[in-house]
Amino acid sequence: MASIAILCLLLLERFLASDMDSITEPVLNGLRVLEKTALRYSGVPNDLLKSPRSLSRFYLYTPERSSDGVKLYAEDPRTFRFFNPRLETKIIIHGFLDKVKIADWMHHMKDEFMLLDDFNVIIVDWSFGNFIPYSKAAANTERVGEEISLLLIILRDQYGARPEKFHLIGHSLGSHVAGYVGERVKGLKRITGLDPATYLFTTASPRAKLDRSDAQFVDVLHTDGGGRNWNE
Repeated sequence: MASIAILCLLLLERFLASDMDSITEPVLNGLRVLEKTALRYSGVPNDLLKSPRSLSRFYLYTPERSSDGVKLYAEDPRTFRFFNPRLETKIIIHGFLDKVKIADWMHHMKDEFMLLDDFNVIIVDWSFGNFIPYSKAAANTERVGEEISLLLIILRDQYGARPEKFHLIGHSLGSHVAGYVGERVKGLKRITGLDPATYLFTTASPRAKLDRSDAQFVDVLHTDGGGRNWNE
């Protein structure tokens, strides 16, 4: 049965990566069936994404702890002891279906930053909220954005960090998570969107997706030449 769930996930990924203008209503109905089938056989509790607990986990890497990250807890100041407010802080946010423990790209990016200069790097794990159905994961981007915003406010108000030293990098749905953060924490230095998700976001209001007003500098990188242009 697990193979059925895997097949459904692969098909979902294929369609969700497509240009949604070419997907008809019957195909969308088929996607909904795939979502239900994958949930049924994946072994993941149906109410997982409805949990009131936080959807985000934060792991801090610094020049002193470049390979062994520290899990941050808002209520435990000891977990912030390696954070240096004088350094620029890079915040890496994954997208749909990704998991920090198995997605090497976030750790590779962190390592490259550490080779480039001294930074604080925070890897955000919101794998409690990015699972299927895609529509629920997309809706969770706002909640995760709120949780990251609270973290940045703590870093600003309690540890002396300045918004102009925050650079958020988001992939797929993570790009829009970063956009929500920019709505709440004004003056962010930079947001970089890596292949921002288009499905359910192309017609959304600027508040509900990454747009040029979310930071002092917003750049977007596309690697899918067949996708939709991002002109906002």
